[in-house]
Amino acid sequence: PLSGAKMIPRICPESAPPGEKDVFEVLMKDHACQNWLVLHSLDLARHVKKVSGEADFVVIIPGLGVAVLEVKSHTFIKYDEHGWWLGIDSKPEARGPFTQANDAMYSIIEYAKARMPETVSRIPFVSGVVFSECSFPQTSPECQSWQVIDKQVLRGDGLIKAIIRLLANGFEHLQSKGLRSLDPGQFSEGNATDLSLILRPRFEFILKPSDRIRSMEESVMRCTDQQLQLLDFVGENDRL
Repeated sequence: PLSGAKMIPRICPESAPPGEKDVFEVLMKDHACQNWLVLHSLDLARHVKKVSGEADFVVIIPGLGVAVLEVKSHTFIKYDEHGWWLGIDSKPEARGPFTQANDAMYSIIEYAKARMPETVSRIPFVSGVVFSECSFPQTSPECQSWQVIDKQVLRGDGLIKAIIRLLANGFEHLQSKGLRSLDPGQFSEGNATDLSLILRPRFEFILKPSDRIRSMEESVMRCTDQQLQLLDFVGENDRL
């Protein structure tokens, strides 16, 4: 039985990068994050910088806040005057992983704040990057050192402690910038569930009986047309 975070959705697709699969499995199975809610591969139709975007993981933790994680599975990462090189055979990218995570975070804040402003204004939102397959010892103007969760951190304290530390450092950083209204202690499990439903709502569509009958009639007509075409073909073939 699963004993970790509630994963939404509960299945990680086979096409996901290996780093995302590893993070998904740890969060799903670790008992220490049993009351966490985790949204995987959250599409952002209203992105602050682009037409659309995606957050690899949105980790919602009652009593602590929300961590937006970008996961990179590359074994080779370099930054120079041309930009970010993610992978040996890659081309440079202007937007690095920290910028991607930060933009996704602000897109989520903007969307959620319009729907539950009082709760969101009290929650610390923090972004970070997980380098699952390599170390990232270098400092970058795009990030704080505490936003890095690299292979050494994962081998040491592990992912769960790293996420908790990320949120603690992020909360301290936000307070130092004058955001004294933040109060993660007021972020209840009910608030966390409401936020997850806003970001990834559950829904189902049921056809009305009249629509279902019309659909069946259209299907019968389509099949009848196919049968008539086949009969015409058979009629033109002497052997058949």
